Amino acid sequence: MLPAALALPFGSLVTDRFPRQRVLVFVYALQGLLLGAVAAVIAADGPAAVTYLLVALVGVAAAPCRPAQLSLAPVFSRSPQELVAANVTQTTFEGLATLLGPALAGVLLAVGDASVALAASAAVSLAGALLVAGLRTDADPTRAARRDREPIPVALAGGVRELVRLPDVATIVGAFWAQTLVRGMLNVYVVTLALTTLGLGQAGVGFLSAMFGAGVMLGALVATTLVGRRRLSRPFLLGLTLWGAPLVAIGVWPTLGVAVAALVVSGIGNAELDVSGFTLMQRLADDRVLGRVFGVMYVGILATVGIGSILAPLAIRGLGLRGAVAASGALLPAVALVLYRRLTRVDEHSSVPEAELGLIRSVSLFEPLPPTSLEKLARAAVWAHVPAGDDVVREGERGDTFYVVAEGSLVVTSGGSRLRDLTAGDFFGEIALLRDVARTATVEARSDATLLVVHRLDFLSAILGTLESATSAEEIVSRRIDPVPVLR
Repeated sequence: MLPAALALPFGSLVTDRFPRQRVLVFVYALQGLLLGAVAAVIAADGPAAVTYLLVALVGVAAAPCRPAQLSLAPVFSRSPQELVAANVTQTTFEGLATLLGPALAGVLLAVGDASVALAASAAVSLAGALLVAGLRTDADPTRAARRDREPIPVALAGGVRELVRLPDVATIVGAFWAQTLVRGMLNVYVVTLALTTLGLGQAGVGFLSAMFGAGVMLGALVATTLVGRRRLSRPFLLGLTLWGAPLVAIGVWPTLGVAVAALVVSGIGNAELDVSGFTLMQRLADDRVLGRVFGVMYVGILATVGIGSILAPLAIRGLGLRGAVAASGALLPAVALVLYRRLTRVDEHSSVPEAELGLIRSVSLFEPLPPTSLEKLARAAVWAHVPAGDDVVREGERGDTFYVVAEGSLVVTSGGSRLRDLTAGDFFGEIALLRDVARTATVEARSDATLLVVHRLDFLSAILGTLESATSAEEIVSRRIDPVPVLR
């Protein structure tokens, strides 16, 4: 896992630099080829060092996978409800894989050997590459990143900068890390419970783990109730509590029935936590750096799972198995209680400003954008009030903003010549942003005016996010540039 952890920041950067669909195709295809190579080396009784090297490369190849998956979902979702539904579906299949994957591996190992199981894994990965290659969408938030490339050291820190800019998202990520810390501890507790307290033997480890996977599947069904809901902070807090509280019950009553029920409930909490948490992050974080935000989260997850696995034996030594399990489980409800006020305010920040969204939707440039992109653009926009007689932009100035007229009237002039009038619903300022040139016209408010202001990076990220909107923007720019001087 160590090479995978080291590769994850670079993998998440790739997710934000190149079309995410192509990144996933490449990841699945390369992972399949490497797994096939591992199977071939084992079948040929090749050197162990080569096997370990190939296994490490499988982890490196998979580094961009989860960031790309989670940052691709908003691109394909045609409504906020579909985004929640996509996360529910993903969680359902993840629970199914957690439940059936180990069982299928066991069957393949029973009828064949490790090379057979690995060859089957390679086939599944290659099939995944073919499925993703068949997806079709014009939306691609990474076009803006390819236009304005940051230096790699700066780009690698993009996810951290976004978490600093958005404390709400940072809080959600921190809650996930608390959960995965306990998950790392639970990995150790399950083995110890199965082998000692419950006396289930080695097979019991797999059985208890499967019960958690069954809980995730049940939780995905419960999470379908979140589809259509805008306020997701309380389901997130409930999921965090349900993840930990059942472990307290295991510590108090360490019987097989209690352990099975508790792990199923924890699995349900896991599904509720993932669906609500991922959706909130996808709604709030900027599409340009969404892959890197999830990359930071998963680097932390790898670290906290490892730290939890190290802490668990120390906790058992100090508190005994029952005390350690109960104390670890109580940690998450305590975290939920501490973060309650902070997280309940997240819903206010993730809500959609209806006035801004309505005006954004009325702009022809933005019509092709996915709903989540429109919502983020509306949240990023700010209002500006301009008194009559004031200049909004001046000819020759650098242009860093795009404007939509909400109220009032304005006049566009260039070189002293009047070009056109602007009223409610009109927009200006796009040429300077798309062509990276100075303003070539002046816009003056003829009456008191109210404008919706979109800053350069937010505008470019949205406009370049789909081929249709980028093409439409270029057509408008061309019409305004030719044959007369126009506003920039």
